[in-house]
Amino acid sequence: MATALILGIARAVGETAPVLLTSGASTYFNSNPTQDPMNSLPLYIYASVTSGSPAMEQRAYAAAAVLLLVVLSLFVLARLVAGGRKTR
Repeated sequence: MATALILGIARAVGETAPVLLTSGASTYFNSNPTQDPMNSLPLYIYASVTSGSPAMEQRAYAAAAVLLLVVLSLFVLARLVAGGRKTR
């Protein structure tokens, strides 16, 4: 059950459409995510890359690296949780 939950969260983080449908989109920082829409990381990456500014492109690559590390750590955590349940 824990593995399915962790993998589901990792998949939702990596896919833009489900995140946009559930969290909405915003162009400003929102300190209370339960009240107003908040920008998702994949949308931020896309908007930054298409902006044309070199500084924003660097931020987009940094955000992509953060997204990659989050998803990778969730997959590693899922493998560790499920590691004790191997059957032959």
